[in-house]
Amino acid sequence: MDSFTSLVEEMKKLYGVSSLEDVAEKMGYSKKNATNWRKNRKLSAHAQLKWLEAKNRQTQTTFIAVDSDTKRDMLSIPLLSAKASAGHGIENFEVEAIGEFSISPMLFRTHQSPQHLRLIEVVGDSMSPTLKDGDFVLIDTSKTGGAQDGIYVLILGSDLLVKRLQFELNGDIRILSDNPHYAEKLYTQESQIPLRIVGIVIRAIVRF
Repeated sequence: MDSFTSLVEEMKKLYGVSSLEDVAEKMGYSKKNATNWRKNRKLSAHAQLKWLEAKNRQTQTTFIAVDSDTKRDMLSIPLLSAKASAGHGIENFEVEAIGEFSISPMLFRTHQSPQHLRLIEVVGDSMSPTLKDGDFVLIDTSKTGGAQDGIYVLILGSDLLVKRLQFELNGDIRILSDNPHYAEKLYTQESQIPLRIVGIVIRAIVRF
């Protein structure tokens, strides 16, 4: 049984229904959405988070969708349409908010300003095993590097990437992948390709 089939069986069991179309309706989607999921062998990004919310509700965790009755106590986070590549990059992307989810402030060790937080999906395997294809990362767009090494979402040329960055004293930036099959890159002051840091990754939400 492949991973998508296993996921569908788990969803049917949780919702107490017998088909993926019934699951879609329980989640607030149409049967056409279910057809697309089956064709693509994966849920849409929005549906993945809705499913994660449903699973977490069963285990009394604190990742809760915005339409919950407890939303007044949550931080509302926009889910972006763009996907950050843990690989060689996604070119010519367009970014827009396609949904909004809420996360309990109890998940964070320090205070977070919700206006600076964004949720984005990871594609590719260059950051594996830390981040896997289909995971989501929560980024703080108020922290754009220079003082703290870490995992960042960045724009390199026309590519949207998620990479580990190390900041050198001379201003150079080492762009690293956790997957050893991907080579390190060095961005220097003389580099011709523009680089912009979107924000630092402060939390990962792993693919189910």
